[in-house]
Order: sequence, then structure tokens, then C-alpha cells
Amino acid sequence: MWINAANKKPEFKEETRVIVLFEQDNSGWYGMPLNLDDRVHKAWWIPQRGCFAAGDIENANHKVTHWFAIPDDPDT
Repeated sequence: MWINAANKKPEFKEETRVIVLFEQDNSGWYGMPLNLDDRVHKAWWIPQRGCFAAGDIENANHKVTHWFAIPDDPDT
């Protein structure tokens, strides 16, 4: 279930992979809004900095609207 990033940040004590949802903007093709697939990304929660890091965005907090923890591998 998605967690609203404005209401709650992760409480992990180590760097942890999460799924994040970026805010909607008009940076898609020809100014069209990005669809959901383009807004969902894997990211890291960096507890030492209290921020999300995704791709080349070191502090993605300002763009992340929602997040959730990636579940454990079912084979582990």
C-alpha cells in the first residue's frame, strides 16, 4: 500500500530499496502529463540523510509524493 511521503518517512535504520511515486508534471512528450508507469521508480531511502535517492537525483524528497517498502524475496 502506498504511504504518503508528506505524512510519514521510512523508519529504516539502513539504506533500503523502496518504490516511490514522483509528483505529476508536464515533462512527458510534448508537454503531456506523465503516466503512472513513468512516475513509479525504484529508489533508496538514505536514513543518514533522511532522504530518498533515485537515479541521478540524490535528494528526491521534493519530488516523491508516495512510497512503499519492496517486499522480501519469497525464496528467502
